[in-house]
Amino acid sequence: MAADQDRTILCLFLIYYRFFNENTKWKPYMDILPTLEFFQKTHVLFNPGTVKGTCLENSIRSKISSLERELEEINQYWPTRIELDMYLWADCTVWSRVVGITETEIALVPYFDLANHSLNESNIKWELTDDEGLMLVTTKDIKSQDEELTLFYGSKSNQELLFLHGFCIQDNPETSRITIPLMPFLDLSDPVDISKIQWLKSVGAKPILTLMGSRTSNLDPLVADGWTVDSVAALYLIALTEDEGLCFSSMDLQIHGRSVKGLNELYACAQGLDLLPLIQLRAVVLLTNALEYHLNMNIEHEVDQDGSGPLLAHTSIYRIEERTILQRAQTQLGRLQDELLKNKVVLSYLQDQQ
Repeated sequence: MAADQDRTILCLFLIYYRFFNENTKWKPYMDILPTLEFFQKTHVLFNPGTVKGTCLENSIRSKISSLERELEEINQYWPTRIELDMYLWADCTVWSRVVGITETEIALVPYFDLANHSLNESNIKWELTDDEGLMLVTTKDIKSQDEELTLFYGSKSNQELLFLHGFCIQDNPETSRITIPLMPFLDLSDPVDISKIQWLKSVGAKPILTLMGSRTSNLDPLVADGWTVDSVAALYLIALTEDEGLCFSSMDLQIHGRSVKGLNELYACAQGLDLLPLIQLRAVVLLTNALEYHLNMNIEHEVDQDGSGPLLAHTSIYRIEERTILQRAQTQLGRLQDELLKNKVVLSYLQDQQ
């Protein structure tokens, strides 16, 4: 089964034996799992307000909405009504303990799945045996009987750790991604922008712009600063006007008579435009304004940490990390804007507009 089907079945298994049939052979395992009250206090899925104003907020709220839709369908067939808190508890429990058996299969392994994550000091790992079983293997000498057994969950950013597992780690070397909604860049009253939206949907473009957080050697300065090629292509489409050869015929996008079928083609086509520096400048201005807004939201909704529990401590780690990434991206865009304002193509265009 696919991982999402596995997750749903595991959630229903946990719900049944925790809330509907407690006195079974599974009771000892259920008794050591976190309680509903524990997650209500310590997990971001129950407390989306703790990441309000961050890029993670929309992801958390979208996940809650998705789980609500799943539960609505499940309750049509479940003999006794499952409450939303039960389903959220089960989802938190699964993702805080799940093991990836293969690239597409996940499982809960009683007791072994209680091992916490350790970035640099993990001392156990698991291996599949020839008979499709699972064997624990120590990776370091266990010095004492009381030593905690820890696993390395994999290279995951704090954004991913908080979203899936409910915690963050200090000085995480894996950088979180910044995601910005695409729609605010477009005017729904503008027929050309409506055509841009329809074309983006037709090619399967995601409605977000993504900053990966790590620089590359790409020749395009925005891609070099960490923005994905798809994001930059979408930005260039937004920045292009009919004066620069943009044309829509039904659902077909053309630039100077050349038909463009997808984001990669759009990106490649933009690289050959004489007015590319001008298009890049417009994109930089749009991004600068968007980052300023998201940075202000991040700061404005920061929760006072005095006397807070572990949840706010973890969300604070992520919030500060995101803020640092936004500020760094702003600095990079400022430098790029200064360079583009000195470009001959841009200077010539601005002079012609006077």
